[in-house]
Amino acid sequence: MNRRIIIALIIAVAGIVIYALYPRVYKYETSFYDVFDTYSTITLYWDNDKEAQSIMDEVHEELIRLNELYDIYNNYDGVNNLKTINDNAGIAPVKVDEDTMALLNFATQAYYDTKGAVNPMMGSVLSIWHDHRTDALENPENASLPNMEELKKAKEHTSIDLLILNKEDSTAYITDSSASLDVGAMAKGFAADRAVELLKEKGVESAMLNLGGNICTIGTRDWGKSWTIGITDPQNTYQSKADISAVNMSVVTSGSYQRYYEVKGVKYNHIIDPDTLMPATRYASVTVAAESSATADMLSTALFILPEDEGNNLAESYGASVCRIYDDGRVEADGDFNVN
Repeated sequence: MNRRIIIALIIAVAGIVIYALYPRVYKYETSFYDVFDTYSTITLYWDNDKEAQSIMDEVHEELIRLNELYDIYNNYDGVNNLKTINDNAGIAPVKVDEDTMALLNFATQAYYDTKGAVNPMMGSVLSIWHDHRTDALENPENASLPNMEELKKAKEHTSIDLLILNKEDSTAYITDSSASLDVGAMAKGFAADRAVELLKEKGVESAMLNLGGNICTIGTRDWGKSWTIGITDPQNTYQSKADISAVNMSVVTSGSYQRYYEVKGVKYNHIIDPDTLMPATRYASVTVAAESSATADMLSTALFILPEDEGNNLAESYGASVCRIYDDGRVEADGDFNVN
């Protein structure tokens, strides 16, 4: 009898300890498709229905605001965004929000860190590829490649020195009327970081944000388990080639299979090498894990373009882990990645 009582007491104490370490919370999730032109989800563990929904709604609203600021295609009433800056190229400086200035400062530093592999002033070149890709998706039978001479002419308007940022006046100015911004390599990651900051400010200790493939985790999930992020097989997107246990981490993939169009049976992805002015073809996908989503976003693009040695040195300088998948299915990973 005494032994049974002791065992019962041990179980009871263990239960109390576990409950104290992992208080009773519930899983909440919401999804939306109105930011950064992609499907997104927020998952969090919280102990109150109304509070959880309010937190997720507030994060969603913040992402909508950032989407408007970082948009290069659309105008919004009362908003000076990246399109406003592009529209005023060669005309006048534009007063910008502090979040826009922070993104442009980050993008400028990224240019120097990647030795130009990621260039926020590549808009004149990328817009040509964007138009051809859009036309091809709408009329596949008429799909075509941009003219190389046109691309070379556009490249003449991509110098980082054309972007003048005045921190004191909070203005951004492009001095060349033929130049334009395109921060697609990092804007979504930058917005994801802001969303994570907001979640933490609200006291959230367990959450995952998936902003169209930019995955950010806060803490662990239920009962202290880590979030497991699968790395998609480019040849079969229903399977994974690797995975990573992500705790307080951001994971971003750049891949040739994500956005592309075909010309005469050949696929051309959206990641353009600034040296060749053609889509980069070294890898099928590059996934980067880092503390910051903006960093992971930027690095995944840079490493997709750069040779392996240069990419490894760059990733190491940021303290990031890398998983590369090649066209032949070969996987090379370091850091916290597990190859399946």
